[in-house]
Amino acid sequence: MKTSWREEHGREILMLGSIEVGYVLAIGGKKDRPRWLFALGRYDMSQWRTEISIERARSSLESMLQDWLRRAGLCD
Repeated sequence: MKTSWREEHGREILMLGSIEVGYVLAIGGKKDRPRWLFALGRYDMSQWRTEISIERARSSLESMLQDWLRRAGLCD
């Protein structure tokens, strides 16, 4: 499945077609580090996850999406 990134209001948004999958912010995590949130399924603001770099935050969000798609039976 094809994903893309777009930027809006200072946050990066991972898109699956026209669906917002999750968000990456450059700051705001623990010790003001980058953070990410997976937006499919149930979530609340306390589920933001802190990472050591923006690249790691993007990668973690993409991995979470792949796991979600696999569990849904939508990819191998």
